Amino acid sequence: MILFTIHLLCNYHADNKKLRDYRRGDFVRINQYLSDMDWDDYLSSNTEISWNRFRDLLLDLVNRYVPMKTITQKRKFNRPIWMTHKALNLVGKKRKAFRKYRDISHPAVKSANRAAKKELRRSLKKLKVSLHRI
Repeated sequence: MILFTIHLLCNYHADNKKLRDYRRGDFVRINQYLSDMDWDDYLSSNTEISWNRFRDLLLDLVNRYVPMKTITQKRKFNRPIWMTHKALNLVGKKRKAFRKYRDISHPAVKSANRAAKKELRRSLKKLKVSLHRI
């Protein structure tokens, strides 16, 4: 006989991303800066040089006037490992029906509860069967 233990939980490390917060950008100052420029003199070179200068100018203005924000990523899976996608959808429908009617005895809430319960039991049973095969 072989006996072993499977640990299904793992530590989750959230990655933080830094992005530009364009909603809080100071576009009035950007527009003012761009309207005060002498464009004929600024873009008087050939196309490649003019494009590079224009691009660098826009990037510089974004760096100056658009603040950064940090986005923290939430857990990717907000469900137990044994719960199937179908079961998750049925639980969502059950919650939506209850929010709509606020009555456990309403027929729509009852049928949503039955369907979710049946699928949850099926998905848990499916996991147990697959673990027994290992």
